[in-house]
Amino acid sequence: MVFAGPLLTLMIGAFTPTVDPTQFTLFPDRLSLDNLERAIDRGVLGYLLNSFIVVGGGLALQVLVSVSAGYALARKRFRGSATVLVIVLATMMLPEDVLAVPLSVLLADLPVVHISLVGSLAGMIVPVAAWGFSILVMTEFLTSSPS
Repeated sequence: MVFAGPLLTLMIGAFTPTVDPTQFTLFPDRLSLDNLERAIDRGVLGYLLNSFIVVGGGLALQVLVSVSAGYALARKRFRGSATVLVIVLATMMLPEDVLAVPLSVLLADLPVVHISLVGSLAGMIVPVAAWGFSILVMTEFLTSSPS
């Protein structure tokens, strides 16, 4: 119930025609779609579509990179595979705040192609492609599964 409480409050507030937020009640007299219509008129659906594109694109790219890297590290034997795994683990030791500035500088001018991904959907999708935790989990899964 602790986790459902905020969601329930959000849903009730969205369908209650009260203009004053201090008059909120868990048991409204009537329900209305006025707030939903107002949100649609203000372009919320475009923001929702952007969210789906970023999440879907990031998920697809992350699965592709994690499965490929995990397979290479778990099944293929090559010189330096342990070093690569240690480097992947080392990326997990850095807090996200430490990586924010170098990542924004990198996205502002991508090496070799010299394009900027700042302010674009690709600029939000590309950084989540090679997440160390998902590569580690996929490597361990493929190591423990039979050939």
